[in-house]
Amino acid sequence: MASVPGATGACYAIRKSLFRPIPDATILDDVAVPMQAVLQGYRCVFEEKAVVFDRPSEHSRQERVRKRRTLAGNVQLMRLFPAFVLPWRNPIWFQFVSHKMLRLAVPFLAILSVITAFLGVFLEKNAIFRAFFGFFLIFCAFFVLFCVFGSFFEKKGIKNRFFSLCWMFFVLNGVTFLGVLDGVRGRYRVVWDKAYGGE
Repeated sequence: MASVPGATGACYAIRKSLFRPIPDATILDDVAVPMQAVLQGYRCVFEEKAVVFDRPSEHSRQERVRKRRTLAGNVQLMRLFPAFVLPWRNPIWFQFVSHKMLRLAVPFLAILSVITAFLGVFLEKNAIFRAFFGFFLIFCAFFVLFCVFGSFFEKKGIKNRFFSLCWMFFVLNGVTFLGVLDGVRGRYRVVWDKAYGGE
């Protein structure tokens, strides 16, 4: 089924007959409402002629707050609409899980891989595997150093694609980690206020 798992919140339309009420506390209504139509066997499609203008976040902290809230909303979707993650109920299950859910696992898998490598260095008896774990930890140490450089350059307004990419990856997954915790604990702002700069 050729369909996207959600719409652009700034501008989307749905047939009145397909609309199903959603809980008032739903963060990602622009996903929940279209997905209700998808569960009824209809498609959610992108209209190329639709044009929307929006002001981007003015600073990185504002963007982190927005992203954290959105990622918490992904967790909330699983709690409010369990049918979305059931392959026999959701005709675009693969698209939904790959686009909305898998990203939530990345920071936890990264932490698990570091812990595994650390334990492997001390507990692994095979020299080749032990060396592999050691090289992985060295790589992680350099990555952290690159992130420090990236953070420093960002504060100074210096453009460096490599260090900025490392720092952006670190920040994005840090925000994802916090967003998942917010979603699990039910701590999030339902109404999005772009002027709001903190949680």
